[in-house]
Amino acid sequence: MNWTGERVKINLLLIEDSESDMVLITEYLRTDGFDVNCEMICSEAALKSELADNSWDVVVCDHFMPGFSSSRALEVLHESGQEIPLLVVSGMIDEKVAIDALKAGAFDYVMKDNLARLPSSVRNAMTAYDLVRKQKVANRELESSRRLLRRLAAHLQNAREDERERFARDLHDDLGSGMAALKIDLKWLIRKLGGQNSEADEKLAGMTKLIDGAIASVRQVITEMRPSMIDDLGLIATIEWQLEAFGKRNDVNVELDRNCDDFSFENKDYDISIFRIFQEALNNIAKHAGASRVAVSVMDEGEQLMVEIFDDGCGFDMNRRRNKDSFGVISMSERALVMGGEIEVLSSPGSGTLVKLSIPIRDGSSDEVK
Repeated sequence: MNWTGERVKINLLLIEDSESDMVLITEYLRTDGFDVNCEMICSEAALKSELADNSWDVVVCDHFMPGFSSSRALEVLHESGQEIPLLVVSGMIDEKVAIDALKAGAFDYVMKDNLARLPSSVRNAMTAYDLVRKQKVANRELESSRRLLRRLAAHLQNAREDERERFARDLHDDLGSGMAALKIDLKWLIRKLGGQNSEADEKLAGMTKLIDGAIASVRQVITEMRPSMIDDLGLIATIEWQLEAFGKRNDVNVELDRNCDDFSFENKDYDISIFRIFQEALNNIAKHAGASRVAVSVMDEGEQLMVEIFDDGCGFDMNRRRNKDSFGVISMSERALVMGGEIEVLSSPGSGTLVKLSIPIRDGSSDEVK
């Protein structure tokens, strides 16, 4: 707020029962460069009415009047939800009362025998509250931007999953079916030519192994791109299958503890997001942990779905890791935030790592569990 140059216009709501004090207060303010528009009231009802009907820059309140007080004025002001600074003026106020007024939310207190201090106090109050209002506007804009970014992140994630599903389907229909047909033709050749030439038999056997390996690889890619088990058997069955496959592939002992056999959100995007978080946690274990045991817990706790993934690997120093760009953890956290949940990672060197995912499931929203 710029206090130089022209006189500063101010809408002053004065809670006072003395006309002479009103004249003194407004005169001190006008002498100090304020263009004052003042309304004087002296009751709670009048204060509520003025706060509802008009816009005020500052409230100056006598500490005590018959039937009303500055402490009650502060309560009314807070109840209104308006960000308006209130200054207490008094002809007699002890230190404890002044401190209590400040603790209750008054910006400042000024003695009536020192009203020369009032203009600077008003100026400071208006400046401070102007900054507070600007900060709140900035915070609202920042939160709005965050919500938009999360909506965008959710849209991009869903678009990526849709693309993965299309790619997996095309891979299965085109490459998968083509390789299956090639294997059938190869078997026909083996039946027709088998035994006639040992070198040709060896080549055909090698080709059969190559095609079998390629078909298995295509199936693995299709499964990683879009596990159809989520749609067919549900989230928990898919987690169990992925955990068992992880254990076999990485020679790791795995355990799954759950308190329900089936679990599914009405929003199917949530199922795939939880599964992707689970996949990312397992990928991190495979890349970094050196674990011999992985224990997974999936619990329906009524208000939340809790998924915990623990490995007994090398762990890490969380303070050092926070200073790095852990994009895998960032990705998991963003997926969780989109669902209204959160990710917590707990670890220490030599003590393994615990990843805790919590997702609200019964909050009355459209994403309630079915």
